[in-house]
Amino acid sequence: MVSIIVVTKNSSTLKTCIATIQKNTFVRYEIIVVNAGDLPVEPYEDVTIVNGGDMITSQIKLGYEASKGDFVTAFCDDHFPIMFWLTEAKMCFDKFFKDGYGMVCLNEMRNWKGSKACVTLTTKKFIEEKLNGIWYDTAFKHYFCDDDLYFRAKDKGYVYCETAKVFHDHKGKNIMELWKPDEDEFKRRN
Repeated sequence: MVSIIVVTKNSSTLKTCIATIQKNTFVRYEIIVVNAGDLPVEPYEDVTIVNGGDMITSQIKLGYEASKGDFVTAFCDDHFPIMFWLTEAKMCFDKFFKDGYGMVCLNEMRNWKGSKACVTLTTKKFIEEKLNGIWYDTAFKHYFCDDDLYFRAKDKGYVYCETAKVFHDHKGKNIMELWKPDEDEFKRRN
């Protein structure tokens, strides 16, 4: 089973995000929504809701701790999976990582081509045994946690899957305003 962790904070896009997951996912899965907002998340059928986390990376960690699947993936509520996204990612994983140790970077429909680990599919045993139990590092609030993950995973089993598509809609967000603290942490480490 794949645990799909969706992080949210008072967002109007959560309902659409969940609907696209349910419509476009054809492998056995569970959805865990981690809400950091001050507004409650409306209940959805077959969706576990966890409250807490003050930043995206800590929300992902809470979702990971609540997950039941051997496989995990995580993204924010402004991501919208495209038909067969998880089927493609799982086939890619099975092709390259027969031993269960590896990470597949999904196509966010940007020009990164896997150089950022924004949305990944991996196993808990890969996280625990190869990444020392740290998936998206909570030392980062959000930005650069994907760069950090890429650098930690790339030599341990990491591939990009062009056909596993998740549309990431950033409109309306002033990214540069939020970027600076995490950029400083990333530069300090690298």
